[in-house]
Amino acid sequence: MNKNLVQLINAIILLSCYSCNSEPSGNCIKFHNGKFEIRNELDGSVTTIIRNGKRQMEFSPGRPDTIHSSIRWLSECEYQINFLPIDPDSIDSMAQFLQRNTINVKILKTEKDYYIFRASMQGIEQTLTDTIRLID
Repeated sequence: MNKNLVQLINAIILLSCYSCNSEPSGNCIKFHNGKFEIRNELDGSVTTIIRNGKRQMEFSPGRPDTIHSSIRWLSECEYQINFLPIDPDSIDSMAQFLQRNTINVKILKTEKDYYIFRASMQGIEQTLTDTIRLID
């Protein structure tokens, strides 16, 4: 095989591997702030998220309290969510669990008014891939 052809094939393989790990195409920065919605496909409920750079609030139907979080942007398209303490008298075990754990989020794809993300938590094998829509 021609030496130049081998070098070309190696270069293509290296570039394709690099592009797999690069940031998604699009503009992740426009999703650092704003009002968003995420729909629960199981019951059709919609959670509203208001994010202002390093802070986030989540309002869900049927929940008596608002969830407050801090956001740490690791890159333009990756961030961590840390849930802030809520009412200490709350018996919501899910909220208490979330306060003790960090959620890692990677934006996989952006479009004009939504982004697709993958969320994970250390020590838990399952990941969540879903869509968040920009509404304001």
